[in-house]
Amino acid sequence: AQLSAPQIAYRERVKKIRFELEQSSKKVWLLTSTKKKQGKSSLALALACSLSRNRRKVLLLDLHFLSPNLTGWLSVRPQLVQLVGVGAK
Repeated sequence: AQLSAPQIAYRERVKKIRFELEQSSKKVWLLTSTKKKQGKSSLALALACSLSRNRRKVLLLDLHFLSPNLTGWLSVRPQLVQLVGVGAK
């Protein structure tokens, strides 16, 4: 399918942000904003996909407990998992 001009522009911006993140020495990133509906979840998912295509390890956490967009978009069920041996001596 042919991409529209805004889709192409968004894809290029994501690539630019990914490049900047890869050039930094940071291993953990947090996306946030002061307003709702600013595209945080969309950008987080786009960056995660872009990074994983470049063979980067990605752990994407959806910490918006009241409205977990990423969880819904990815069709996953939140689960509590008991970790065996954590904190054991």
